Amino acid sequence: MKKLPFLLLLVSILFSCTNSEKNATVNTENKTVSDKVSVLVEGVFPQNDEFQVFYSNSTEPNFNGDNSVYKKIVGQPCLQTIVFELPVKSIGNLRFDPGSNPNQTKITIKNISILKQGKIIVDGDNFEYLNYWGASNGLNFNEKDLNYVFTPIDETHDPIMNANEDFVNLLRSKLKNKPTAE
Repeated sequence: MKKLPFLLLLVSILFSCTNSEKNATVNTENKTVSDKVSVLVEGVFPQNDEFQVFYSNSTEPNFNGDNSVYKKIVGQPCLQTIVFELPVKSIGNLRFDPGSNPNQTKITIKNISILKQGKIIVDGDNFEYLNYWGASNGLNFNEKDLNYVFTPIDETHDPIMNANEDFVNLLRSKLKNKPTAE
């Protein structure tokens, strides 16, 4: 029941967007289907920003910039879909960094799903992703408004969301292979 008012708000925001704003979202319909893994994020991101997804190719939870994908985000008051196409066929773990803009104070994330060959293999829509992703100390989930509030730590804006062990195990079972370096 707590989610209903927010979902109604998201629907109204979605319909209030103009065509030019909708064109700024990522369209995956015309892309060639790849056997690579993709991370789909849907949400409302009011300010221009840069998001990053880190992936590991082994069971080690270490992440580095070489194994990451950046996306520039154009701030909009409506629902956007961002797709991070990972250059690998299998992964050991994921981390999502939702923003580097210190002026971004709140974002709403409705969905974090994983795709393989264009098909959803881990469905995080309608806030189901909350079962699989944990936020760092600089990112706090507001249950009342169903959004994330950024809280700088030591004057540093570095929000991080880590996939939990349940997610990693589910992802590995869906990919039906062990993570390997590629």
